[in-house]
Order: sequence, then C-alpha cells, then structure tokens
Amino acid sequence: TAIRHGRLAVVHSLSDSLLFFSLDGIPQGGVRLPVEHSNVPKGPLPAIESPAKRREWADQWTLVAGVFWLDDEHLLVQWVRGRRSQAVHWLAQVDTSGRIAWTEARTPRLLTVRGEQYFFQDLLSGVPNRVLVAVRKQG
Repeated sequence: TAIRHGRLAVVHSLSDSLLFFSLDGIPQGGVRLPVEHSNVPKGPLPAIESPAKRREWADQWTLVAGVFWLDDEHLLVQWVRGRRSQAVHWLAQVDTSGRIAWTEARTPRLLTVRGEQYFFQDLLSGVPNRVLVAVRKQG
C-alpha cells in the first residue's frame, strides 16, 4: 500500500492488479499490472496450517513486494519470483492506467523512494542494515 495526496494504491501480494481508493475507502478504479512472467493463483487460497508448507506454496507464485508513488501519475512496482534463496526481484515503472514505462530484472529489494532517490537493500555488503542509494536520472 502506498499513499499520495489522499489516494491509496493497494495491491495484494498474490494479485496482478493494482487498486486505487480514496482515504475514505471509496474505490477509484484499478489496473492490471503488466508483470512479466506473472503467475498468480486463481480461485480461493488454500488453508495451509504449516508455516513451512505455506512458504513452499507461496514460492511458486509471483509476489508483489512493494508499490511506491513517484508522482501523481506514476508508480514503481516491485515483484519477486522463485524460492527464497534464488528469488529474483523485478522492478517496473507504471502509470495509473497500467502502461509500463520500463522494467528491470534482478534488482535488489527496493525499500523506499524519497524524491529522486531509491533506497535498496544491500545483501552483498556483509554489513547489517546497509542500503544502496540510487538517484533517478531525468530526461
């Protein structure tokens, strides 16, 4: 979930749709996310008691890991595919009508966006809580 100027962008991690709501919960439309190689479950989710079995079941699907507003019309969406140790993160910029501007595979996990800066998790540094910071180029 991401909030910008009184508008919520909401996505369930096992869905391929991005929904918009007002802060009062009034639906304001939605779009299907152009997630490459999307694989989401259809129908009701199974009731799996075991955390290990639930994790194994979830690892087979495309999971939306985050949504971040860039401005009033554009968002970043990150999704992940694969088992935990071999998981691959993807990042895409989409507009509120669902059109994709760009997509990038094998990105680090995006933690947040602040203005022109993207903050990514740095798993390779060996230092706890270290982040990578990228600056968005204009033009």
